Amino acid sequence: MKIINLGLLGGVGTLLTVGLLNGCGGSGSGYPSAQRPSNNGSQSTLSVALTAPAQVAFVPYNDPWPSSKPRMWDISNNPYKDWITDGKPNGKFAYNSQQVTLTYDKTPTTRYFSGHIAARGLKPNFAYQLKLIGKPVYGSRGTGTSTSYIERDGRLRKVGDTPVNGDDWANEKVGYSARWWCDTDQINADDAHYRTHYVNAPVKRRHTIYAYHFIGDFITDTLGNYDGNFAGQRSYHVTWSSWNTNPIKDVQFFGPATPSSESDYGYGANAQLNPTPTTLFYEMERGRADPVSLPVGTYHCRFMITEESFHNNYNGGTNDPLGGFWKSVLISETPGDTISANDVVFTIQ
Repeated sequence: MKIINLGLLGGVGTLLTVGLLNGCGGSGSGYPSAQRPSNNGSQSTLSVALTAPAQVAFVPYNDPWPSSKPRMWDISNNPYKDWITDGKPNGKFAYNSQQVTLTYDKTPTTRYFSGHIAARGLKPNFAYQLKLIGKPVYGSRGTGTSTSYIERDGRLRKVGDTPVNGDDWANEKVGYSARWWCDTDQINADDAHYRTHYVNAPVKRRHTIYAYHFIGDFITDTLGNYDGNFAGQRSYHVTWSSWNTNPIKDVQFFGPATPSSESDYGYGANAQLNPTPTTLFYEMERGRADPVSLPVGTYHCRFMITEESFHNNYNGGTNDPLGGFWKSVLISETPGDTISANDVVFTIQ
């Protein structure tokens, strides 16, 4: 189990004990208590104090990735029948700006990002990915140079009295600790792709390449609620389920557990749910430091929530339009937002 001292979040001095993003904490933290599994011991015990808490709310995100699809099943492939009509989402479920808040540490005592997620009214018995996202300056969807920004070498480029928006230095440090997404080509990229199409490319031909650190998943309860802490000390590649074909089981973080429907929320009346227990695993991101150790400095980032689809329509997964395809649904600030209060800014010391 992870022991994370949240200070103000749980009341001064309150100690909340949770598994890594698996809702193993107190009442209301993910799965109903009867179904809530214990951590299997694969995670080390860690104490993280939020020395300088800051909070941002999430807004709905219109994922521009053409391949992304919403998932209309829970972690055990039970369909949300209330939200499906004629085999398609009927619009009765929608994300909004009141559902999720992130409280994070602006000055963590560790070399990685950490915080707390509070969520209400999301999809029930559902896995959501947490991602720390960089803010590249260049490319068609970069932040641009009309507001203050930070170059790859760490130099501040001040533009009038505007606050820092883009941060190429932080984007690169996060990317080399985790993963890359080339928004221009709409693909997961590697270090070589980043260097070719960003570092060494002429400014006007640079791709928009976001760093992203997949920190882990959180699992909602039967009402789509979750309260729990996270610590980004490891860099994960993707999540696998026990029902996947040949799942990669680097880290078991959830289960075995069986979803329940105490209120019929999403599932419809008298829903008969799959009784087979589900266990979830992380695949580590290969070739990255473990644990994560971000370089000392200040980071200007975004934070994103993506629906976990367990390789549906991909290698080792199910094959159904309702199974989703890694659709990102909520974000701390949308591209083009220059309001500094919506930034996720923290300093590694």
